[in-house]
Amino acid sequence: MGNVIMDITADQQIRINSIGELHDMLGYDSPKHPLVTFIDLANIHTLQRYERIDLSLGFYCIALKKGKDCDIKYGRQAYDFAESSLVFSSPNQVATIDFDPTAEDLGGWMLCFHEDLIIGSTLGDSIHGYTYFDYSSSEALHLSEDENIKITSLVDTIQQEYSASLDVFSRKLIISSIEIMLHYCERFYARQFITRHHINSDVISRFDALLKSQFHDQDLCATGIPSVKLLASELAYTPNYLSDLLKKETGKTAQEHIYDQLISKAKHMLTLSDKQVSQIAYDLGYEYPEHFSKFFKGKLGLSPKAFRKQVRPH
Repeated sequence: MGNVIMDITADQQIRINSIGELHDMLGYDSPKHPLVTFIDLANIHTLQRYERIDLSLGFYCIALKKGKDCDIKYGRQAYDFAESSLVFSSPNQVATIDFDPTAEDLGGWMLCFHEDLIIGSTLGDSIHGYTYFDYSSSEALHLSEDENIKITSLVDTIQQEYSASLDVFSRKLIISSIEIMLHYCERFYARQFITRHHINSDVISRFDALLKSQFHDQDLCATGIPSVKLLASELAYTPNYLSDLLKKETGKTAQEHIYDQLISKAKHMLTLSDKQVSQIAYDLGYEYPEHFSKFFKGKLGLSPKAFRKQVRPH
């Protein structure tokens, strides 16, 4: 262990920009690789003298946590880590960590890698497609024993590779192992959505009710078309998690559900109302009627006027 320990004030937001700064904060020796590191949480003692820390990392982090030694919150979400779970965070995401002062150690680990590591690689191009990096901690991936073994073995491979003498193949092999790990996490999340079908069914029911109320009980001209972010917030989920859950369960993303409801509302108004198409567009929350007409025709293959003429020939 190194001797450099950051002076941290309780309830202060800590900004860590690099892997080196992370090691300094934890009192670790200098990292063996400047862009990727493995942190054994059982060896972290410098942070446990604080009950709460707001932490912002300037790099990607995958953390496995066991037990109930600390809670991690992103925004208002929280998860008590009653089982082996993975939490993912993207650069600049702020986490609030609440520590149990009676815990002997934290347990688990963190794999951190800077985006500079993957620039120019296939992972660098696809990293934003792994939407779970923007899930909240309450949407953690809960691992089975076999899944835990698989993920841990990949982390071991990454750690062994960057700890060895670096050569021209090191970066490619490290990135490849990270990418394989992320693919497995996608698979395990798909399994989790399936095994939690009964819970997800309740979420879908609440989402449908909320979406319909937004379109039928709200003045869209004043509030605008409801966004995925708004609906997710009302249901206490992140936008990505809600969309991924809906996609797995219904075959459509949250945005597609919004569009379906918008088209349904528009067809209803065009059929039963004598208002001009431009006024209907404003009533639906569009600032520019031509945007509504383009959207409507893109979905149905007919302009709003042509649709009205079709359903109301006289």
